[in-house]
Amino acid sequence: MARDQIQRVLGQSNACIPTSRVLQSVLGYFGIESYAVPTEVSACNKVQAEIFASIGGREQAANATPEQRKDWARKGAWATAIGPGVETAGLPVRNDGWNGHLVLRVEDILLDGSIVMLNDSSRDLILPELLWTSVDAEWDAGTQYACLTLPNGCEVVYGKLDDDTWRDTPYWKADTEPYKSMQAKMVEAILAIVKQQPM
Repeated sequence: MARDQIQRVLGQSNACIPTSRVLQSVLGYFGIESYAVPTEVSACNKVQAEIFASIGGREQAANATPEQRKDWARKGAWATAIGPGVETAGLPVRNDGWNGHLVLRVEDILLDGSIVMLNDSSRDLILPELLWTSVDAEWDAGTQYACLTLPNGCEVVYGKLDDDTWRDTPYWKADTEPYKSMQAKMVEAILAIVKQQPM
C-alpha cells in the first residue's frame, strides 16, 4: 500500500528511502522501534542461485570466464544489485539518486519494504513486496552478509553499507507530506485487518 502511494505521488518506483520513512512511521505508531540502515543488496533467480552453489559461492563468480557467463545466460541465470559495488564492477548504474538501498532494522531483523524494485518476471526473479531476514553481530561489523533464499529459489543478499548521504535527500524528512497521510492510510488499513481477525 505504501509503495503504491509513494509511486503515485513521486512518479517513480525507485523509492527505498520514502518507503522506509513511511514504514518507520507506521511501526512507531504501534510502538515498534526501528531505525534506518543503509545496505547494498543483490538478488538472483533460482538458476543463478544454483550456479553460485555449484561453483562454491557467489564470490567465485568473479573468476568466471566470458564463455561461462554466456553459458549461464543461455541457461536463464540472472542477477542484479543496488550499491557501490555495481559501479566499481563497471556495470551501468542509475545516476539520479542515492547509490544504496535503505531498509529498516527492528531488533535483529532487517525489514525491506521496497525489494520489489529488483523484480524482473521476464527473468524469473520474483520477490515479495515485504521481505525480512535476521542479522547478527558479524553483519553489524561488516564481516558477513545476510542471505535469504525464498521458497521460489530466488536469493537476496544484504551487505552493510557505511553511507549516510541518504539523510540529505528530500525523501527523508519527519512530519511532512505526503508521508503523514500515507502513514494514516496504512495505520487505518492495518487496524481494519486486525478488527476482522477472530479473537
